Amino acid sequence: MSFSIFASGAANGKNFHYYREDCIDGDDFEILDLVSTLTTLEQTIEAVAQATTEKIISKLIPGSAPDGMGTIAFLEFLHTLKDQIDSLAMCDDSANGRISVFTKQKHTFWADDLGNGTYYFSPGTDPGTEFVKAIGASLEKTDMNNWGVLRAMVIVLTLYSDAVGQSGKPMLTIQLEK
Repeated sequence: MSFSIFASGAANGKNFHYYREDCIDGDDFEILDLVSTLTTLEQTIEAVAQATTEKIISKLIPGSAPDGMGTIAFLEFLHTLKDQIDSLAMCDDSANGRISVFTKQKHTFWADDLGNGTYYFSPGTDPGTEFVKAIGASLEKTDMNNWGVLRAMVIVLTLYSDAVGQSGKPMLTIQLEK
């Protein structure tokens, strides 16, 4: 499943915009695992039944290589996201800045799930961790707490950090939609 990201804000008196559709999600390693399983199958009904049973068990008891790759990717992008927020917190006027994140997960037959979180840069002891805590519930509520979303946010924050520089005030809104 994919999602879109839109970001807008002010960067030293100039407008900052970023938009991208079809961003990769956390499901990609599951597809790799399925392809790997299908290429090694014997073409018999018993082999297909055994592979299906193993797939179900691997979902109930995680620990396969794709699960490990997804976990490593999640942790790496989380660390990079934290570093980008820490970098923005070092801007001269960051104490008056903020980053808002709005999330939306669409549903066909029932109401959409919506979430939001805002982090204010008023000096704290660990800005990156405080940012993740501020937006975490929103990401969980809309099923966007995965490495693909973190990756997209890292890209946006890197581009925004370059646009703001060290003398600006971070003011950014990020919208994620699945």
